[in-house]
Amino acid sequence: MRRAPLCAVLVVAGLLLGVVRAQDRGLSTIPTDIEHVVTGGRWTAAGRTGVYRVLVRTGGFDHVVSEAQVEWIATDTGEAQVIQSKTAPTGSWRLDNPRIRSEGKGWRVELEALETHFSPPMRGKWVVRLGGPGQMSATQVPR
Repeated sequence: MRRAPLCAVLVVAGLLLGVVRAQDRGLSTIPTDIEHVVTGGRWTAAGRTGVYRVLVRTGGFDHVVSEAQVEWIATDTGEAQVIQSKTAPTGSWRLDNPRIRSEGKGWRVELEALETHFSPPMRGKWVVRLGGPGQMSATQVPR
């Protein structure tokens, strides 16, 4: 009769150990405010090379607002590593549909935008020009 409770304890302990091991491997959930993630382009600076990643986080209730976080990911050492992260200065717009596009010898991120603080909401577009780690400039383009 004592074997059944002991077996149950061992099964639960095994399940908990599996959860702990998953956490040890860095498996996690994506925050619920992240609506878009895009990776692309290529940068070179100070002898390093890598790619860009853009995360669009959105939140709010009456007036939904987003922020675009640009990350510079070094890919030249075998293991990808975020070496710089910076929020693009895009104001209080709701951002959608990010796309990383080639622009001459450089790269840019294009984001559709909606300014919900006006009635009717104003539509626009943001263009964020990307450079080496930490270097960017943002321009709002009306539609």
